[in-house]
Amino acid sequence: MNYIKVNQHKTNKKRKQVTSSHSVFKLPFVVTVSDDKIQFTEYTIDNPKEPLKPIKASEGYYQVSVYDYRLPCGKFEIDEEESEEGKIVVYYEDLIK
Repeated sequence: MNYIKVNQHKTNKKRKQVTSSHSVFKLPFVVTVSDDKIQFTEYTIDNPKEPLKPIKASEGYYQVSVYDYRLPCGKFEIDEEESEEGKIVVYYEDLIK
């Protein structure tokens, strides 16, 4: 099962740390946050948004900081039906307990 993990940053309340081992996290990507989901898309030159550059967090895992109050903390399953090559879709309702 593929998942992402979202944690509150220790010193900055506006910042969330997002960690995953998914292949999209190995290269720069663009994050789109909405009220019910978050989407990670591999960066292309056609995309006007600024890409985020993940850092290696631990063996096989990459991490990035996201500034958005709508992003809840927790461990979320990646929606494999909506995700495709170069794109991850995660719905907040898919919280893993």
